[in-house]
Formats: sequence, structure tokens, C-alpha cells
Amino acid sequence: MNGNNTLEKINIQTGETVWSVATGVAPFGITKASGKLYVTNWAGGVPEENDKNVAGIPWGSAKIDPGTGATREGTVSIFNPADGKLIKEVVVGLHPNDIISSPDEKFVYVANANSDAISAINTNTDEISENIPVRLGEEQNPYWGDSPNGLGISGDGNTLYVANGMDNAVAVVSLGKRAASNADAETSNVEGFIPTGAYPGAVCVLHNNSLAVPNIESEGARIPFVSETDGKVSYNSHKQMASVSIIQIPNKTQLADYTKRVEKTNQLFRLALLKDLPRENVAPVPVPVRIGEPSVFKHVVYIIKENRTYDQILGDHPDGDGEPSLCIFGKEITPNTHKICDDFLLLDNFYVSGKSSAEGHQWTDMAIVTDYVEKNVRSWFRSYPHVQEDALVYAPTGFLWDNARNHGKSVRIYGEACSPEMDKNETWESIYKRFKNGEKTEFINTSTINTVPEILCQTFPGYGTHKFTDLIRAEAFIEELNAFEKMDGDQLPELMIMALPNDHTSGTRPGFPTPRAMVADNDLALGKILEALSKSRFWKIQQFCY
Repeated sequence: MNGNNTLEKINIQTGETVWSVATGVAPFGITKASGKLYVTNWAGGVPEENDKNVAGIPWGSAKIDPGTGATREGTVSIFNPADGKLIKEVVVGLHPNDIISSPDEKFVYVANANSDAISAINTNTDEISENIPVRLGEEQNPYWGDSPNGLGISGDGNTLYVANGMDNAVAVVSLGKRAASNADAETSNVEGFIPTGAYPGAVCVLHNNSLAVPNIESEGARIPFVSETDGKVSYNSHKQMASVSIIQIPNKTQLADYTKRVEKTNQLFRLALLKDLPRENVAPVPVPVRIGEPSVFKHVVYIIKENRTYDQILGDHPDGDGEPSLCIFGKEITPNTHKICDDFLLLDNFYVSGKSSAEGHQWTDMAIVTDYVEKNVRSWFRSYPHVQEDALVYAPTGFLWDNARNHGKSVRIYGEACSPEMDKNETWESIYKRFKNGEKTEFINTSTINTVPEILCQTFPGYGTHKFTDLIRAEAFIEELNAFEKMDGDQLPELMIMALPNDHTSGTRPGFPTPRAMVADNDLALGKILEALSKSRFWKIQQFCY
């Protein structure tokens, strides 16, 4: 039971529970081998009472890395199926999810999504016999993010098939002696990769000659839904189309060709970072040619808005490749956004991976999502992490603000990765009336990420509610900007990460402004923020990027 942190044995004839025992945190996969049950725990073992590095996750708490806020452990619990007695708990990689056993049940294999590796457990000793990296371009690729999250095995037990979600591929692993009974090689080796649909989430071997691979993302949210009443076409980010690929198991020549295809399609993602290292003595430019080269910008204001497509806002812009018929918050409602596009840059063909808030904030803040997010898509059965309140959501590599600080940059967060705690009786109207009268509403921004509070602005309301007008957020930022202006030298943070979320709107929910009003509020706040920045002394002495 993933939410209850339990393993249940149920009599399928009567429906009665035979026994119920505690597992680790967020159990996910289960397999049977050598008369024992093996259960993966997504977030590892239950934290001890004196563990200071613990963060809350829905329905429990988890051991976390104090430097990133992400879970720091993954485990496999081993049980006696007769009475449910815990035999042993084995520490494996991070985010262990899928688990299968070899045909002879002498080995168990665990997919560790946040470690880009497979753990092979010898069921005779119940110890890890081999850790098998499955990273694409392993020898020269230092970047985490393949997300192995599904497993299948050949009938002879010598080949393991691993669904690497982020690679859109299945890794083909030839098992060695430490992970298979009849292997010839000493160690396991990735023979190649098979291309799949978007984010493969499992693998099933069919008749030892083909694979069935379900693709979680597949067509994503691009599938139109036609109304049964009026025939109108609509799109919804919470209604996505998955698929299943049936793939013939390739021979060595075909696998080599498949591998080249997978490498080519991943060139725009992590593999692209391997091509060119930064050069020395390169003159600063606005956008460096290579990562690590200097930019003319000293200050970056990273403004994160919410849940609007390009066409909804800018479909009416004459210079863009948009669809005017889909524009519902055009220039009349968003004049500042349109003015920015007129004066600076219009990115009319810039695509994003996050289709909804829960996914989008992960891509925005971490440049990736974990397997936990992908396996929650559409159902969101544990959490909806749009304000970062779940340690299982976080990548082991940390967040954008962690990266910046690790490189010696000063950072300030305005409203992102936090939620305001306040009197539950407060309403949008009560807060807005107080704002119009020049009064403050009491709240405290809270975060489950250890690295956030010390760089978090406490006067800028976080995105946990739409009860605050974005004008309050703009006012809070401008107050801090004015304070920085009065300081000696340049004390303005080099990276400012800001949530400006009210273009999300509250739909037609009672007690809130209309969607048009909330988008207009958001646009006005954006305009005020940019006006304040452009009139500040920092604008004159340093280039800005926002």
C-alpha cells in the first residue's frame, strides 16, 4: 500500500486481510523469489526519531539530503510471505521503483531511477551482487537523468531490458556472472539502446522475440477532445494519451543502428552538453556559445508564470507564428506582455516539457522531472507538487538556486518553492481590501526544502493560494529593490527567482475574480516589476536578463 507504507496479504477467495506489515517509505514494486517477497521503497527506510534531515512527504516523512532536499536513500524490504515477518532491509540506489526476479529466482533486479543504475541482489545472501550503470553514453556522460523505471528479462535470464524514461529508450543489458546464473562475462554490460515512444515506463518480454513497452507520455496533451454536446475541440493538460510499443528484439547489427538513433535524438538534451567545453579568454556575450563561458549579464530576474500557452496570450501577435483563434487573453488584457515582445524578443516556437503546474515547476526549477512525477501524471495519487512540498519530487542534483550558489552566485527567491501559511478565514476579498487600504496581511512562507528558507523573501507571498493579488507580490519585490538601491555598492542578488502565478486563474470559482481579471492583474504586476527594474540604478550600470 503505497500511501499507507504497508504490505498486505489478502485472501482472494474471501477478500479478507491475512496480515498487514510495515514497509519502508512509499513502497512501489514487489516480486517473489526463493520463497521470499522483495518490496522496493521509493523513499527508503523509515527515518529514526533523532534524524534531523527529514522532510515531510504526503502520508509520512522521508530521509533527505540536507544539500538538495531530495530523498537520500532507497531500500528493498524482504519479507517472509507466510507470516509477513521482515527478514532484511537492503539499501540500494535512489528512487527504487520496478523490481523483477530472474527466471531461476536466484537474482532480483531493482531499477533505481535517481541513480541511473540497476541493483542486482543475490537471493541466496540477500546482498547486492552488482550495481549496473545504464546511463546513455556512460563512459563520457557525467550528467544524471536517464531515469530507469521499468524492467523485463529474457527467458534464459541472460538479458535485462531497462526502460530509461528520460532517454526515450530501452537499455539492453547483457548480464554478467554476478547478476545471472549462466553468464559468461564477469560483469554486466549495456549492449545498446532501443528507441521507444515518449518516456517508457515498463518492459514486458513477449515470447522471447519481442518487447511490449508502455510509453507514459506518448502523444501527451496534444490529443484533442471533442465535446459530445456541441462538437467543440479542446485540449487539457490533465488528459494525456499514452501508448504501447511492440518492438521486435533486434540482432546486434540492428541494435547498433538503434543505439545511434537514440544517441542522435538525445543530442538536444544532456548529450549536447558533452560536445564543447568552455573556452578560455572568451569575450562576454549576452548568451554564451558554450556552457561555462562568460555573459554580459550580472543580474538575472527569472519570472515564472503559470499554465498559459503561447496562443492563449500571444496568438494575436502579428510577428509570431501563432493561432489567433486560440487567443483568449490578448493585447487588450496583457498589454505589458505584448510590449515586452515588441521591444525585446518573441519566442513563438519555444517549447516546454511541463504540461501542468506539478510537472512544470520541476522543469522550471530543476530542468528535469523524476520518475516519481512521471508515474503520478494524470492520477497524482500521492501529491500534486506545484509548490514543491514533496521530497520524492526532487532530483538528486538539486535545484537551479543550488547550482547558482555552488558557483558562488548570490540568490534570492520570491514566492517559488514555498507556500504561505495564514489565517484560514482569509479570503481573496479580505486580503485585497486590506491591500487597497495600504495594510499588510500576515503570513509566513514555508518550504520543505532545506536550502530555500535562508534565501526566501518573507514579504512576497508564495504560490500556495490564489488569494493574493499579484500586485501584492509586485509591491513586495519593489520594496526590496528599493532597499537594495540604498545599499552601498551592488548588493542586488545575481539570480532572483520569482513566482508570478495569477495568470493560472481560479477559473469560475466563487469568491475570486474572473479569469480575465486575474490575467490582467498578473500582466499589470509584471509591468510594474519591469518598470521598477528599468528605472533602478542597477539597470544603468549592469545589463539585465529577465
